[in-house]
Amino acid sequence: MKRLGRPPYSIDGLVEGPQLSEMIHLVGHEIDNPLTAIISMAAVIERFAPTNDSPEFRTEKLPSYSRAISNEAWRISHLVEKVVMTLSRRELSPSPCDLVGTLQAALTSVQEDSTLAGVPIGFRTPGGSAIVSAEPYQLSFLLKELLRNALTAAHAANNAKVHLSIDAGDEWVALTIANDKIEASSRELSDLFLPFVSETALPNRAGLGLTAAWAVAERLGGELELSEEADEAGIHFSTRLRLRPAQGSHRSKSSSAVDAPEAPDEPTSPVAPVILIVEDEPTVASAIKKILELGLSTVSPDCRCLSGTECLEFLRSGKPASAIFCDVNLKDTNGFAIFQQITESFPQLAARFAFLTGDSRREETIRRLNRTGRPYLMKPFEPGELIELAKSLALRPVQPMPPKSTKQG
Repeated sequence: MKRLGRPPYSIDGLVEGPQLSEMIHLVGHEIDNPLTAIISMAAVIERFAPTNDSPEFRTEKLPSYSRAISNEAWRISHLVEKVVMTLSRRELSPSPCDLVGTLQAALTSVQEDSTLAGVPIGFRTPGGSAIVSAEPYQLSFLLKELLRNALTAAHAANNAKVHLSIDAGDEWVALTIANDKIEASSRELSDLFLPFVSETALPNRAGLGLTAAWAVAERLGGELELSEEADEAGIHFSTRLRLRPAQGSHRSKSSSAVDAPEAPDEPTSPVAPVILIVEDEPTVASAIKKILELGLSTVSPDCRCLSGTECLEFLRSGKPASAIFCDVNLKDTNGFAIFQQITESFPQLAARFAFLTGDSRREETIRRLNRTGRPYLMKPFEPGELIELAKSLALRPVQPMPPKSTKQG
């Protein structure tokens, strides 16, 4: 038995119909309104921080409130982005985009969520690239939403495997995301495209994932379809996205299957600028990543949040990097040590390095930063400053050379 589900009406129908007011109501009032939480916690800080000098308040409660405010602010940011992506009527400026490379970058981003990182992935791609006509940022957003939806369902089904496959044809380039062995949906599949419809125990937390993805797919001139098929192994749920190939692109005739996307043995220029963000604080790293993805949306950067050790391992593997933003104070090392090792082992990348620091009051830190000759940003910095610096550093991709050998003796 196989069931198919397509959007019940056009996005224009959603925007012009009664569902729009319901969607706005749910966003504003029924999702544990994050604005209310932020105001409440900020009020506590404003009231007690000036006079409460107790170690417990300063070292435990105040940092806890700050982290909670940051998390709630990110919830607002994600909700607003999805609403904008759903309702936007801005005229697009499509360009040729590599679907394979964008999908790999989107998967890397989604798997930064530790709860989704353990979901096994099968990945089948054309022998060559699959070039589609799209806006890079909107394509990246669309793929992340589809992947997040699939990996979340797989995690709930005891980490059932997710299969990704891309097929390139003359008229369409199709991406299929298939979940193995999950429970059958009790709803019409077409309903799953509607805002806040979900099979989860907390449907008011489902958000606008497939709704926003459907809107972007339609805006790009593509199609989105759900299917559910039962066999002796269980229920297989698939999301199929079809996009128009870019003019002048050629159809690939062969494909290859692997357990997960892997980097090539020999480094090649990245499809998009690869920006390494070396920052221990997850909320700060996420904020920097988001600013860069939005500010450099025309080139769809592949931003990766790493520790100091992970950054050096990444470079030693021979993978290319276009820019490196590194915090001065790190748990496993420090930014000056990272810069020194990059200068010695990957000198061509030293000119792509910038420091970040919140230690603006220590004169010794400023002197050391100035001695490096590299640019640096003081926290908190303006998003525009970060974006302009990223543009100057990542003007073109740079391939790290193999590390220099050191003689023993």
